[in-house]
Amino acid sequence: MKALITDLTRMYDYHACAAGIDMDTGKRVRPVQLGRLSSRLLASRGGPLDIGNVVDFGRCRPCGKPPEVEDVRFDQRGVRLLKSMAPSDFMAMVSRAAADSLEVIGPTLLRHGSALTTESGKGSCSLVILRAPEPPTITITNGRLRFRWLDGVWLSVTDVRLYQHDLATPDEAKLASLKRALASAGDVYLAFGLGRAWQQPGDDRERHYLQLNNIHVPQWPDWRLSPER
Repeated sequence: MKALITDLTRMYDYHACAAGIDMDTGKRVRPVQLGRLSSRLLASRGGPLDIGNVVDFGRCRPCGKPPEVEDVRFDQRGVRLLKSMAPSDFMAMVSRAAADSLEVIGPTLLRHGSALTTESGKGSCSLVILRAPEPPTITITNGRLRFRWLDGVWLSVTDVRLYQHDLATPDEAKLASLKRALASAGDVYLAFGLGRAWQQPGDDRERHYLQLNNIHVPQWPDWRLSPER
């Protein structure tokens, strides 16, 4: 499977998550392993995974279940970089993959406190790209990156480019750089994703919490993890 990387998100303990667009089918895909994805695969650490990279994941097999229907199993030993897309070509692919609204996830995506969640085992998909209806508002609150959605919902921001090397500490300089790019940007695309199911203390069920995986603004100098080739 050859996929254009559109989503790179941080996880705790030096792990990451990647998703993209299947270059043959145009469908969204999330390459996964039996264990969590090592951050050593990120371009900033010498690996092939970077926003805008087309990566060959070798032979993959579908392994998803609702809402994570995009999951495909791969063997990291066969992963290789094919090419890096120019910003204009990348944005054209992202635009074609964009949906009209978050409703494609299905009616199970509901407000839960200040978040949007889907109960475990429910939902039509877990990855959605949308054109931003207005400039995104992103802040650092209590040491965490947060994004204000249209109706006042606040989502976690997991864009790996906005974190320091430990993948836990927000990078204030990168956030300031992003905000400058947003101030003069044209179309901005937001890559949303449902996180893995977990159960908060006091809750009676497992839920997938919607998060903002990535913000796509090619005018942003730091839109890639690695320098331009």
